[in-house]
Amino acid sequence: MAWIEFEANRRPFNGAIILGDSIYPRRPWLCPMRPHAPANERAFFASHSKTRRLIENTFGIWKNRWRVLKELIRVKSPEYSALIIKSTAILHNFQIFNRLEEENDDHLFEDEE
Repeated sequence: MAWIEFEANRRPFNGAIILGDSIYPRRPWLCPMRPHAPANERAFFASHSKTRRLIENTFGIWKNRWRVLKELIRVKSPEYSALIIKSTAILHNFQIFNRLEEENDDHLFEDEE
């Protein structure tokens, strides 16, 4: 897990941080959401918020398209679970990159959670 590396002061590059939610405890390497940020930081946090919504939406579409991701994956090993998750990600991306615009069905999967 990335946070373990950050906690041990091992980062992929100097000054690296993790963008997170304000629910997490304050750490020097964690940049939480700040809805009432000072004026000089508002543009950054507005961008942070938009990116977070995009990522959450993407994961929601992915989970709703592949029902196996909505429940606990009941298999014998974590390695097999990881293979299932990776396989659905590859298939999901394949569908997105190879579809015609009129085949875009993402809206069918957005609000099912």
